[in-house]
Amino acid sequence: MHITPLETVCRPSGPRLDWHVAPDGKYWTLRKESEKFAWGTYLTKAEALGAGITHARCEGVSLIEHGRDGRFQRVTSYDAWRGPCELCD
Repeated sequence: MHITPLETVCRPSGPRLDWHVAPDGKYWTLRKESEKFAWGTYLTKAEALGAGITHARCEGVSLIEHGRDGRFQRVTSYDAWRGPCELCD
């Protein structure tokens, strides 16, 4: 269940900022690198990862997954993704 509205600009022309999925209390958030606000808040990590994958693919950046302790768990690069963008195509 997605709790907050999610907006995006696909394939931005500005700086390429990676997406992060990280815990926030009992929820999981989706944030762009260096931004303080969450683009989305989710009940489960799986939901946040699903949204993060979609956005990272559309923008051709990496998705950085954090564990419950806040440490990096995995980095997945979508720099070479050339498939369709589910958000804007």
